Amino acid sequence: MSEANNVWRVQIDGTEREIELEHSSVTGKRTVIVDGEVVDETRKWGFGKNQYAFDLDGHPARVTIDAKYGGFAYGSRLHVDNRYVEPLR
Repeated sequence: MSEANNVWRVQIDGTEREIELEHSSVTGKRTVIVDGEVVDETRKWGFGKNQYAFDLDGHPARVTIDAKYGGFAYGSRLHVDNRYVEPLR
């Protein structure tokens, strides 16, 4: 399991939305899921920063995956309306 795997819940115009990231550092596969529906599934291998931007009920959202420690670990962040959203732990 990648450290980049995360789940976030965010209120958008009074409605709670759930965004999930599944990331495999072995295969480079990234899956972004919003409210149980896959909105992006990509294989991208690389040690840099990977971003996926999408619309969340008219609000700009962005999931960012960062390689750490030379690609031996990964982290992820979610921003909605350019504001950081804390992941569920």
